[in-house]
Formats: sequence, structure tokens, C-alpha cells
Amino acid sequence: MEKKELTKQDILDLLEQQAIAFNKQVEISKQVAEERAKEFYLMLATAEEARIRETEERKRETEERKRQAEELKQRAEERDKEFYLSLAASKKEFDNRFRMFDSNWGRFVESLVRPGLIDVFKKEGIVLHDIYSNVIVYKNDQKYYEIDLFALNDTHAVVVEIKTTLTVEYVNYHISRMQRIQEAPPNLNLRGKTILGAIAGITIKEDADVYAQKKGLYVLTQKGNLLGLMPPIVPYKWNIE
Repeated sequence: MEKKELTKQDILDLLEQQAIAFNKQVEISKQVAEERAKEFYLMLATAEEARIRETEERKRETEERKRQAEELKQRAEERDKEFYLSLAASKKEFDNRFRMFDSNWGRFVESLVRPGLIDVFKKEGIVLHDIYSNVIVYKNDQKYYEIDLFALNDTHAVVVEIKTTLTVEYVNYHISRMQRIQEAPPNLNLRGKTILGAIAGITIKEDADVYAQKKGLYVLTQKGNLLGLMPPIVPYKWNIE
């Protein structure tokens, strides 16, 4: 079979076919690229929407936590207010009860200790004439000490401290107060008098009565409706020079 030679037109037709095929391939590639670009931008838009939704959700969560914190704060303030109102009411009730106790305590001193004081010391050979209640002495415009009962005669003075519960600590405090009397005596004409210390307690703890006796104090005791006296082994005597 005789081989046909390619003419110039054949070559041009071939080149045209290749160009058409190339352009078609370029068009397909362009469409694919556009599709991929659309998918990419759609993915970006979806991600941005998700980010915005997440941001909004976090904002709502933050606002909710803020609202809850504010609510807890208000509840705490209400509880504090209720607590302080309750505390104020309790203090008022305590003050009322304390005033009642103080009044009853004063009646106890007046009804038992004061009249019995003269009798028990008379048995010790000390006849007291005058008794003063709640003697207060000030020094440098400040309260220096207070004495429950101050009993006197021409030669002696008895300084009495009365406690519901007598302890060793109160005994020591009364002794230190006796020393203060020497430093700043009340205006009761004590110069030249022998000053004796006495202490009384409805309830005795820590063998405070025995301790007081050893320290030279008289101990007043309650025996029913009567007042008893435990004299010290050796009375401690203070003097005002």
C-alpha cells in the first residue's frame, strides 16, 4: 500500500485539533479550580460562622456566670444583713438580761453580803460602822479601779470584792487592786487605818478560797441565807501613809 504524504493542510488540521483539545483541557481545569475555590471559600465561611457562634456562646456563658455571681453576691449581702440584724437583736437581748442580772446581783449584795458583813467581822473583833457600795476611783481622768463594798470604822477598812465564780485569777486581781488603793486611795479618810482585803464568791473554783486565805485575805462564803467568814491564817494589812 502506498504511503500518503501529509500535506500542509493536514498539518494545519492536526494542529487545530490539538489546540481544540488543549483549550478543552484548560477549560476543564479552570472549572475544577473554580469548584475547588468555591469549596475553599465555603469552608472558610463555615469556619467563620462557627467561630462567631462559638464567640457568641462564650459571651452568653460569660454573661450567665456574671449574672450568677451577681445573684450570689446579692444573696450573700442579704444573709449578712440578716446575720447583723440577728446579732443586733441578740446583743439587745443580752444587754437586757445583763441589766436584769446586774440588778439581781445588786440586790444580792444589798440583801446578803452588806448586812452580814458587819456581823461576821464583829465576831473577829472588828466592829464596822459605815459601808459604801460601788466605790470608783479615777486617775488621770480614767477609771483606775472599782470596789464592790468598802466597810469602815475608826481604825480599820475592809475592801470587799464579790464574784459569782471565785477563781485564783480574781484573787490575784483583787490583791493588785489593794495595791492601787495605796497609790490612789478613795476620799474616805483612810489615812492611819489598817486596810484588810476580803473576797466573796457564790461558786468557788481552783481552791481559790484556800489560796486567798494563804494570801492574807478574808473569804466570805454563802451558807444558805447566811454569810460565813473564813479568816486568813495571817491577815495581810495595807496602810495609807
